Amino acid sequence: MNLGELVSRAAQAHGDRCAVIDGERRVSFRELDERSNRFGSWMLAEGLAPGDRVALLLGNRLEWFDTTYGLLKAGLVRTYVNPRSAPAEVEHQLADADVSAVVVSDEHVDLLAQVPIPDGVEVITTGDAYEAALAAASPARPPVATDADTVAALMYSSGTTGRPKGVLQTHGNWLASTTHTLLEVGIQPDDVLIHVGPMSHASGGFSYSFLHRGGTQIVHRGFDPQAMLSDIDRHGVTFLMLVPTMIYLLVDLVKAGAADLSSVRTILYGGSPIAPERLAECLEVLGPVFVQSYGMTEAVGGDTHLSKEDHLAGGPRLASAGRPSLHVEVQVVGADGAPLPTGEVGEICLRGPMVMAGYWRRPEATAEAIDAEGWLHTGDVGYLDDGGYLFIVDRKNDMIVSGAFNVYPREVEDALVAHPAVAEAIVVGIPDDTFGEKVHAVVRLEDPDGTAEADITEALADWVRERLAGFKVPRSFELVRDPLPRNPTGKPLRRLVREPHWAGRDRRVG
Repeated sequence: MNLGELVSRAAQAHGDRCAVIDGERRVSFRELDERSNRFGSWMLAEGLAPGDRVALLLGNRLEWFDTTYGLLKAGLVRTYVNPRSAPAEVEHQLADADVSAVVVSDEHVDLLAQVPIPDGVEVITTGDAYEAALAAASPARPPVATDADTVAALMYSSGTTGRPKGVLQTHGNWLASTTHTLLEVGIQPDDVLIHVGPMSHASGGFSYSFLHRGGTQIVHRGFDPQAMLSDIDRHGVTFLMLVPTMIYLLVDLVKAGAADLSSVRTILYGGSPIAPERLAECLEVLGPVFVQSYGMTEAVGGDTHLSKEDHLAGGPRLASAGRPSLHVEVQVVGADGAPLPTGEVGEICLRGPMVMAGYWRRPEATAEAIDAEGWLHTGDVGYLDDGGYLFIVDRKNDMIVSGAFNVYPREVEDALVAHPAVAEAIVVGIPDDTFGEKVHAVVRLEDPDGTAEADITEALADWVRERLAGFKVPRSFELVRDPLPRNPTGKPLRRLVREPHWAGRDRRVG
């Protein structure tokens, strides 16, 4: 089944009901089906062939649906570009993915203008010309055949070697993830969802399930609490997909009497866990509305769920990531790769139809990540209890999750040591009450007496910001005089730097 068929089936089932609200623009399921048909037909008429890659540098907006579903129907491969990326990161992704076209929304034109566009790549900007081209394209569904193994998306996941890797996600991967969400989360046809997180990430992935069930989706350009609260009241919003930092703010607003969330039936959260103590407060203030989801780019998402029924204040499983979704197998293995008994801590491995086809043009990395039996080695460390609940206690691969965004230390370290004042740097994640973890840099300068500490740390933050996305910029710095800890081969011993900041905590993740 082609994943794009979800919108076609939704058009048959729900017809003229409202599918998407984007400001003053309202589009029915039938109109959305036609718009995506037209976009897919347009791309094929431009000379693109099934399997070609198209980059989408889009904010949360109606055109996200046109392009995403149109590319699926045409057998083309979408690669989302994070609008928070630095120009150099965008340049790398466009080149590595070998894209044939880029679709950019007007609010991100300035970012793309800073990026050298490869020869032969067509740039399409949303607006009047886009709408005119859409209207001129064929409204018929593109006659393209796909199957479960056809690649649907090339999603970029930062890697420990510094450069992000392209993850090949198939139509079958996404259909499995959509099935898991439908079964585990309980979306109803009268549900109304606001997208406030970037649709280039998890929030957009959730759209497939909502389309299938006939729920209405409202798109916001970003997280504006007052705008969100206004639309919750105006449209009777029942469903929110948030990261923990957003939930904490809502809890504070409700406690202060500044927000009414009585229409909200479900809040799905992921990206980073919520500490049990904070989660108990959230339950007390907002009620039994929470569902947690755990996953990763290499396994699409929704691989485990902690249900509403499991969100019990004071319950021993509030610290867990829930149980495996349908079709998902989870095992915890030791250093020798053998499964460990219940309760023993080791590396978390996943297996099932949601596991990626592999890394784009990186067979060695694929072989390292997925073993001969099909198990994806996640790099997360945890254990399973006797009820099959997964508890995540650490990360094997040093990844930092800050405000639901993944940061790999290596690329931040590479940016720092490129500064002429820096002799060496180690970057780690340390606890943060707001973001779960924050990026912390330990830096040894070439000339430690040459510049005031406040001036150099500000300069280093600016330096990194020019080269990487803003969420990767260290939020705190520590300047040292002694050489940083490394193993005999010269690799940084990040755990020695990281461990003191997490002393006394049961788990080493935010």
